[in-house]
Amino acid sequence: MMATTPAKTTSLAQAKQDDLPTTCSLWSAFDKMQLCYTLLPQSRYYYKYGTLKDCTAAREEFFFCARMKSKPRAVAAQLIQEREEAKRIKKIVHRPSQGVWEIREAPAEDFPPSGSDPVPSLL
Repeated sequence: MMATTPAKTTSLAQAKQDDLPTTCSLWSAFDKMQLCYTLLPQSRYYYKYGTLKDCTAAREEFFFCARMKSKPRAVAAQLIQEREEAKRIKKIVHRPSQGVWEIREAPAEDFPPSGSDPVPSLL
């Protein structure tokens, strides 16, 4: 493995920072918030999970974008980049599949399945 030099680490961090958006669309945020509250997505979510979908994140995103319109561009760009970086970190750390799978130390007791036919007949 190659060792990462401080200059290279800084350039990678800068490249990541440059990759983040510096603006947010108020119309896009409004559309996402409105779509979250509509009947079809709410009914699908209710069918799948048994509760109504929480649209707090979409509402907060809309109000955040609305607040950024009154800030100077440089300040708004910095705040938007910080928020996007926090969202990326949260997405990586709080994956929905975490805690679902357990790592096995040994294969399952009934694996491979016993029987003469290794592939079960579909008919």
